[in-house]
Amino acid sequence: MKKLLMRYLNLILMLFVLTSLSIFTSCNKDDDPGIAVENEINAFIWGAMNSWYYWQEEVDDLKDEQFVSSSERNTFLNQFDDPNLLFESLRYTDDRFSWITDDYNAQDEYFAGISTSFGFKYGLVRWLGDSVVGYVRYVLPDSPASEVELKRGELFYGINGTLLTMDNYQELLRNQESYTLDLAKIEGNELISIRKTPSFFARQLTENPVFLEKVLEIEGYKIGYLMYNAFRHTFHEQLNDAFGLFKNENVTELVLDLRYNGGGSIYTTMHLASMIYGEATGSDVFGKILYNEKHGGNTRALFFMDEVDIVDTDYERVSTSPLNELNIERVYILVSNRSASASELLIAGLLPYMEVRIIGDQTVGKNEGSRTLYDSPQSDFTEKDRNLNSNHTYAIQPIISKLANSLDFSDYSTGFLPDIEAKETDYLEFMRPLGADDELLLSIAIDEITGRNGLGRISPFTPLPVIDEPHKNPFIYEMYLNGISN
Repeated sequence: MKKLLMRYLNLILMLFVLTSLSIFTSCNKDDDPGIAVENEINAFIWGAMNSWYYWQEEVDDLKDEQFVSSSERNTFLNQFDDPNLLFESLRYTDDRFSWITDDYNAQDEYFAGISTSFGFKYGLVRWLGDSVVGYVRYVLPDSPASEVELKRGELFYGINGTLLTMDNYQELLRNQESYTLDLAKIEGNELISIRKTPSFFARQLTENPVFLEKVLEIEGYKIGYLMYNAFRHTFHEQLNDAFGLFKNENVTELVLDLRYNGGGSIYTTMHLASMIYGEATGSDVFGKILYNEKHGGNTRALFFMDEVDIVDTDYERVSTSPLNELNIERVYILVSNRSASASELLIAGLLPYMEVRIIGDQTVGKNEGSRTLYDSPQSDFTEKDRNLNSNHTYAIQPIISKLANSLDFSDYSTGFLPDIEAKETDYLEFMRPLGADDELLLSIAIDEITGRNGLGRISPFTPLPVIDEPHKNPFIYEMYLNGISN
């Protein structure tokens, strides 16, 4: 009887344990789907940011311990009908540069230099009263703007027959299929109308960032000049060819024009630095990357290149070429308040190895790198062609790293101050062609190199307030790690 009672008690105890385990298991967030995510894009955004975001531990709703179950996390995600609002809620307070896109194909095309454009780059200033004037920075060859003979330095004060003002300039410049520009020149602080362009239409263009390379022979010096407008990985061959010209012409000085260069590929930055600093080897450190704790939490090095990688839009290596390197002791870099990210990393990375002279305006100040993340969890969100969710085309471009040079210098978040300050917006009536030896910024570099007196450079007129573009591309100040292995 006693033995039977013990069996009965053991059976009761076993049933209690099994019941408790069942209850515990049903509450486990990994086994009980509970509340599902209503918007799969939201699940992607949270997962990618939780894995890669540089400030993941600084944002409460991205912390691993924030939600005790997947149901609780999904309840949080279901509050957001708009993925853009979720993304904004997960951004760190000091993050100025992360973004989200609903069309990763358009973003990937932009990184490869492909976009729909009228074919000219412009800036805007406030003129008398509430009027607004645009000025042409440069015109792409074989573009709609070149076909109507638009030139650098030309001023426009009207679009499609309407004068630009502070109230309407954004609408007039945004989302137009065609432009007719009213052009003018400045005489005695007055705007004088000169002509009206024919209508020209935006179309898809591929912009070669190697805009202009030439060799100037002045007072016994051979000076290489390169206008380089973006760090684009699909143009490594063209960049190397430009340095092939400089090398063959035995240039002894280099002027690198980055005044309109908002950044781009760190991978490309390593190539350009290697062409400029010819004494580097593949074991010399160009820069360093610091990730969040989930991706190492420590520094990894970026090295100078021994050869040029020719890669396609997906960063797949097509071929390699010998690196065209220069044997120079210093470089003159022309900058503006649009020079950012990879342009600034190039300056920082070269500083430990050679003299870098900066001419222009204070740069933007972006010492952070990002990466395109897709809805492909099996690749930790990094690959577009590996189990990609084809139900949408959202991608995010979050900051995932901080950048430093080989001496751990990264303190340029407020930008680099120029050694010689000059702003082309203070000389709008005297803008000269890019590459001309009397063009403002280039002429200052030539004066520094040769020791000549300035070419009759005159004092600027009263500076005009600069106005930001109404449809600034979110990619404009980008510095991304695509193409660099983790």
